[in-house]
Amino acid sequence: DIERSVTNSLVPNVLEKILRQENLNPADTPVVKEIKFKAGQPLTFVAEFDVWPEFKLPDYRQIKITKKKPRVTQKDIEVTLKQLQQRSIQYLPVENRGVKEGDYVIIELQGRDLKTKRFLPKEKVAILAGHQENEPQLNQVILGKKVGETATFTVSYPADSPYRRLAGKNIEYHLKIEGIKEKKVPEIDDEFARELGDFQNLADLKKKIKEELSEAKQEEARRATEEELVKKILEKTQLEVPQSVLEKEQVALLRRWLSERPQQPINQEEYEELQKKAREEAEQSLRKQLLLTRIAREEKIELTEEELNEELRKIGQKNNLTPSQVQQILKNQGRWEEMKHSLLLRKTIDFLMDSVIIE
Repeated sequence: DIERSVTNSLVPNVLEKILRQENLNPADTPVVKEIKFKAGQPLTFVAEFDVWPEFKLPDYRQIKITKKKPRVTQKDIEVTLKQLQQRSIQYLPVENRGVKEGDYVIIELQGRDLKTKRFLPKEKVAILAGHQENEPQLNQVILGKKVGETATFTVSYPADSPYRRLAGKNIEYHLKIEGIKEKKVPEIDDEFARELGDFQNLADLKKKIKEELSEAKQEEARRATEEELVKKILEKTQLEVPQSVLEKEQVALLRRWLSERPQQPINQEEYEELQKKAREEAEQSLRKQLLLTRIAREEKIELTEEELNEELRKIGQKNNLTPSQVQQILKNQGRWEEMKHSLLLRKTIDFLMDSVIIE
């Protein structure tokens, strides 16, 4: 109807004008209610909303933090070499010998319910001989078996077995060895280094590992120092997060965490613990954002076109996109302003790191 149409167009405009006049900055979308509008009478309504808090900043330039001095040890290098060795493990086909523990074995397997005499579907599976997650009987019967040979074993599943389809049943399995591959672990030597890349010898590889670990530890130390700095400033700042914003952030966090574990059941106690953790993290994150945004405003920190373009270039480089394509995608997804704000907070942290006293 005409009255509702007029009201819907008037209320947002009037509310926006009032907010500007009163210099009010809503933290969330205002809830409008009790709208009264009759021909010849003034429009009245009630708008409820939280506002972003005003707070006093401490003298953050006088805050002292300890400079962290990360160091790469010989043990760090050895651990990395072991990780590279594990990634380089190969499983190579073997002939003329039986299965040994640690072999990668391809078997054709079919079970039969000893009570009903019904066969289960035949399947081809790959297992690691001797692995603790295998049925003990399976690990036992395949040892020494060669390709083409068969074996039989029986498993009695308890009533509370996690395999519900088999719970409480006695299943006799028949298997045939289809293939055997043995684990080949490379020696950590000069040849190993050359196979990994443009290295003359193992010493070259160790040197490169040390450089990369040093860079990573420096970055890790800087992040830890930044967190310590922001924490110290927040400890000296009286700052309360608007409840409506806090609740929305808590719910968003909780939904994200639950979506990452869709198949895992969760009881009431675990859910309540997650709620508590989500609220704590949401409050910590929002307080940090509010603090840095206020400091950016106080210090007149702004992003330059060059900084924005450089960020777009970096994102584009990782995703094989041009800067303009990245910008368009962010705008289409409604994340352009979010990206700019995140970049501004990053610049504000850099400013603080250059301003405080580092001992």
